[in-house]
Amino acid sequence: GRMWHSVSQFFPEPLPWTFVYPRIVPPGGGRGTLFVDMVDAANRLPERLAAELRDAVCFHDAVMYYKVQPFDMDKGLGELIEEFHRAAPGTWHPAFIQHPLLDRRALYLSSGFTTRIEGRSHEDGKRILEETFAWLEAEGQPCTEKWSDGKLLVWDNRQIMHRSSGTLDGGPSRSYRCGVYDGVPFYPGLAITGEEQP
Repeated sequence: GRMWHSVSQFFPEPLPWTFVYPRIVPPGGGRGTLFVDMVDAANRLPERLAAELRDAVCFHDAVMYYKVQPFDMDKGLGELIEEFHRAAPGTWHPAFIQHPLLDRRALYLSSGFTTRIEGRSHEDGKRILEETFAWLEAEGQPCTEKWSDGKLLVWDNRQIMHRSSGTLDGGPSRSYRCGVYDGVPFYPGLAITGEEQP
């Protein structure tokens, strides 16, 4: 996705690990993945925003990024949204999560999927989230990993937010992505269901 996010952030049990394997890269290596270290972001977040989010629980929803498929052509927008929410209704996660194995706390928000804050009015929650996203995307010190044929990218979604750099117009591109559950709760207190996500 070309928006900032953490993989499957909108599922009750998000995917901890992502593997991306580029096989066809546009000439000049014009594609890549941008990353923000969310552990570092949690440590550097301005105190005013950190205080607003300290005990917050946020809702994550991916419906705005549903990719319309050929079989959707005769469906109305309301029907598409309803079908998407049956398969992936969205879920709540803490704004800060603790890594289950490491002594690290990460900010767990993204402008791609995080839509509201529990117990806050729509206006207040929107203000806090927009200010946090603006800070993250400007001050989160994103780094870009350029793709090359056969390079394998692996990252921990508990600690990293990412987005694609997109494609060059007309440039051929193909990569393979795999998500992996590692048998450990995504963060302490989150149950492992063992069920495969849709």
